[in-house]
Amino acid sequence: MHTGIGPAYPDKHQALYAFRQAGSSARIKRSKFVVSSNRVNIMKIQRIAVAITVVNLVLMVLLFTQFRTANAKDRHESILPVLRGRALEIVDSLGKIRASITLQPPVTMDGKYYPQTVLLRLINEQGGPVVKIGAANNGSGISIVNPRNDGVVIVAEDSGGVIKFFENGKERSRQP
Repeated sequence: MHTGIGPAYPDKHQALYAFRQAGSSARIKRSKFVVSSNRVNIMKIQRIAVAITVVNLVLMVLLFTQFRTANAKDRHESILPVLRGRALEIVDSLGKIRASITLQPPVTMDGKYYPQTVLLRLINEQGGPVVKIGAANNGSGISIVNPRNDGVVIVAEDSGGVIKFFENGKERSRQP
């Protein structure tokens, strides 16, 4: 019985053959379509990949040029004109303090008042100060000694100045 859709084949074998022919050609056409559409997709993907690569290269170049420019500016601007603090210590490679600048608070010792003092110390490897320079409201002083405590102390105060010499445990003073 014929339904009116498609050609009427009197023989079953002819119908099966015709169906197989139509199906295989449809598959062939479909696979050609897939191959050609895959080629188009691959071409589009390659173009997009090239475009993204070019954009990335341009951005990288821009970032590196801005980074170097900013870095050069930061070096000059990062140098502070003033270093502020209450003390400064310089240490050697072993962590021992070799130089210091400190602010000593005012104290009273043995009934004598000592005002606030700024003190610079240069220290030898054994930890003993070999150079001291101090400054206060009432005067200043400098001490230069060797490891055996031989040296010179110069003091200038409101009451006058004095130079002291130390050698072999003996002290000599001289007032200008």
